[in-house]
Amino acid sequence: MGTRAKAALLRSALCLTTGMYEVTILLTLMTPLAKPRPSPTLFMFPGLTSAPFHNPRDFDWTRALEANVDTIRTEYLALKAHQKTSDYDVQGGQEHSLHQGQWDWFSYVTKGKKPNGASFEEHCPTTAALLSSIPGFMTSVPFAYAFFSSLQPGSSIKAHSAPCNIRLRCHFPLFVPPGCGIRVADQTRSWKEGECLILDGNFTIMDSSVADHLALEHIYGNFHDYYDFNPESERLRFLSSDVRHALRQHFYSQPNAQGTLLDVGCNEGKLTMGLFDALTRHATSSSPHDASPFTTDCLSQLNDLLQPHQLRPEYITIADTGTAHRPQFVLHVYIYGVFFGQGSGVSKKVARAKAASVAMIHWRRIHHNISPTSPTKSSELVHAANPTSACNDDNTPMELKVLGIDIDNVLIDKAKSRWPNHPHVSFMTGDIMTPSEARAMSSMLTSRPRFDVVTCFSVTMWIHLNHGDAGLSTFLDTISNIAAHLIVEPQPWKCYRTAIARLKRMHIQSPFGLQALTFTHENVTTFIDSKLSERFPFRKLMGKTNWSRHVWLYSRVPLPGV
Repeated sequence: MGTRAKAALLRSALCLTTGMYEVTILLTLMTPLAKPRPSPTLFMFPGLTSAPFHNPRDFDWTRALEANVDTIRTEYLALKAHQKTSDYDVQGGQEHSLHQGQWDWFSYVTKGKKPNGASFEEHCPTTAALLSSIPGFMTSVPFAYAFFSSLQPGSSIKAHSAPCNIRLRCHFPLFVPPGCGIRVADQTRSWKEGECLILDGNFTIMDSSVADHLALEHIYGNFHDYYDFNPESERLRFLSSDVRHALRQHFYSQPNAQGTLLDVGCNEGKLTMGLFDALTRHATSSSPHDASPFTTDCLSQLNDLLQPHQLRPEYITIADTGTAHRPQFVLHVYIYGVFFGQGSGVSKKVARAKAASVAMIHWRRIHHNISPTSPTKSSELVHAANPTSACNDDNTPMELKVLGIDIDNVLIDKAKSRWPNHPHVSFMTGDIMTPSEARAMSSMLTSRPRFDVVTCFSVTMWIHLNHGDAGLSTFLDTISNIAAHLIVEPQPWKCYRTAIARLKRMHIQSPFGLQALTFTHENVTTFIDSKLSERFPFRKLMGKTNWSRHVWLYSRVPLPGV
């Protein structure tokens, strides 16, 4: 089989539509923004449950499809070998306006009829029997479809929605290239061969790919590999020994000495696990890829070390790689012509700071006969960010339950695979702006009214840009209602301008333009602070990140010693 034929085969996927359950597969890049609410093109029957995705386990017949995936795949290939070309004129039908390229259908039911039913049943007997056994499988209404769908390489399907809300669609992938998925409203799911997806077609549907995910990152802020460029240790360093001690004492005071923490926008979970480690003094859960903490203060500290010797460090850029949205710089630092360290980061300043941190350790070891592990200003930072080295000042048994949530299921899958079956930390896909999903996040609280700690690092801007002023206000109310103590890192206005500029360069539509927002410039952080201060009488500035954002701790009751 030739390369093109193999590529075409990989793009092939099964689409099964019962009158109630339609199945399609959309695999290519689409950048228009999906509508977050149901939007059928013809009519909407009142009173029916609406959700972008439904749990396949709620439909018993999905198990039968998944149990017979190998047989269905074999029958599809047999039908394709016999028929070779599409039996439904997609080019001539109404679907023509929805796609570009070659989109082939191999139909069993089309608009409620079986024009090629005999041929389909001859080559795909098991598939036909499984479809016919589905309860509510309609073959006499114009909304009924059941077909294999093959989307060829280079083809694309535009954002669209169903004519009505009286049916659900079941997508059952047979052949899926890496990185493909589907987006319904504002939720994205990855395709997995042999696993059903149940979706509501009256929400706007878009196909999703790796490239599409890069576009979505700039809309929702769910950047992949984020902590490779902004290490989690930069936030963890604000958990000083006083803050950690005070929060642990708060956990001890809870029923059964059990604390709870919710990390909103957890990405792939590295910071979530860092928070757990910092507050329980366990290092065994740390990712082996954790980066060493650094601070841009290292630049001035290195200069202070060298000034008595009338020396200046020389920084040389070794590499300027990455992409437009993920730059990566590598710098070397030299002192009197000798290599003293290397640093890498998302900006040259960060890379210089990392290189300076390494150079300081080497300088002190050489000139003061101090080992690399001896206490210095730099190692004090490590001590603060890695509480496992602290003295054991809290010996009372304490348990901490942690939940990390993110809107991106791909990131959540990464977190679950990195820390599978963790006894105290769990991850779930969820949108805190959706009331039903927000309630689901609180299920771990059992009889408690709120989480002991809620953390929101670099989340507020993305809520604001996607949901407007009213959405930001609602978000602040939601997290205030479920938090006893809140740690928040709000983005200042300059971050908004940068985010919108990136979207324009990438020709991506923004949900809310800057002109549509009332809370702008300094009013953004002022509004956030005043809104949270209404619920939390006590607040503390924990520090300022290397990217110039303040990290605040808001509390309903004072934390002793903080």
